[in-house]
Amino acid sequence: MKKKVMKILLIYPYFLDDRIQAEDVGVVPIGLYYIGAMLRENHHDVEILNWHDMKNRDEEIGEKIREQNPDIIGFSIVHANRWGGIEIARIAKKILPNVKIVFGGIGATFLWKHLLKHFKEIDFIILGEGEYSFLNLVNCHENEQENKIHTLKGIAYRRGTKTIKTEPAEFVKDLDQLPMPSKYFSFQHVSSSRGCPSSCIFCGSPQFWGRKVRFHSPEYFVKQLEQLYQKGISFFYVSDDTFTMREDRVIEICQRIIEKGLNVRDVEALAGAQAEARGKTAKRRPRGSKSADVRALERKLSEILGLMVEINHRASGGDLRIRYKTLEQLDAVCRKLGVRH
Repeated sequence: MKKKVMKILLIYPYFLDDRIQAEDVGVVPIGLYYIGAMLRENHHDVEILNWHDMKNRDEEIGEKIREQNPDIIGFSIVHANRWGGIEIARIAKKILPNVKIVFGGIGATFLWKHLLKHFKEIDFIILGEGEYSFLNLVNCHENEQENKIHTLKGIAYRRGTKTIKTEPAEFVKDLDQLPMPSKYFSFQHVSSSRGCPSSCIFCGSPQFWGRKVRFHSPEYFVKQLEQLYQKGISFFYVSDDTFTMREDRVIEICQRIIEKGLNVRDVEALAGAQAEARGKTAKRRPRGSKSADVRALERKLSEILGLMVEINHRASGGDLRIRYKTLEQLDAVCRKLGVRH
């Protein structure tokens, strides 16, 4: 008997609150492209929809869902767009009662129990890194083996009134073994690694990735840039938490870009605590690149937030005897960064 080809929509939903700058929320997370590539590589019918601007457009949402008639809809949830995902899921369930709704991403991972407990529209949540967990879940439905879902790793779901969390999925050890998203999709925000060794107070990365960093090889990463460049993209944002963590690797990436003759117009990256590599890498940046824009504010921002948390903790506990030294430290850091307060 021939297997049914699963129709899957992967959606980046809108935020309920408007943002001052739309570009802050208008970019599909790179993880959604990796999941889409994994599903396409395994012969599933996948479409990625950037619906960050679909707020108050329920009729259009409903028309698209009717037109596509998906078996499964996956949502990329960061946190503030969770209500957008819930609203779209409700529309989908009214039109297609049997469609499976899957939430994933950092927001869904941290709020899995809350989401499953309070929103019946959500059927499953992918916990953490999602490529293989999502694929395995799709295969279960494709093969009509829903009774084996409890054996899958890295998911959460409801059984009656109970919320069930399965065994954590292992991290992908060799990122180069993942299907290349640029083979199937076009995008500007790229990623050459996953994770960060730091533990900044404002960031979810330590809990999500476990403070471990895994790298794509320079060959894999530059091959992806090349494929995107051939599709007409020449401006890239590197979404790594700490792109310059390994200086020699960044230099090799730049050298390979030059060797392939990719006239990359611009590259922006987040350097974290490793911005000292900028001097050397800038000399090797691709010809035509206007800048290698490396920002290194996280450490000081973390320091500011840490001091603010300490102040707030004391105040909320009724202890108004905030140490003068703490305020002095906060003032000094803010002045150094040019932050008005």
